[in-house]
Amino acid sequence: MSFRNPKPVASAHLGANLRRARQACHKTQTALAEELGVSQQTVSYWECGLRRPDNRTWVLLRQCLGYTRAELEGAAPLTPLDSRV
Repeated sequence: MSFRNPKPVASAHLGANLRRARQACHKTQTALAEELGVSQQTVSYWECGLRRPDNRTWVLLRQCLGYTRAELEGAAPLTPLDSRV
């Protein structure tokens, strides 16, 4: 087993949507990582589809970014919480 080139374990939607949501909030990977209590490398792994957030982190992602898990996973369109009626 090689750790240098791990295979994707998350959907492509998750990584792309997480990146879009983070950028829409004008946050760097480092800033988001600090808010979530994880490393910048962990956020990078999520965005590249190499890892997935754990259940505790999903709750924090919703608080930090304002998107639901379904939206970030691509099951629903990205709609920020503050623009919902």
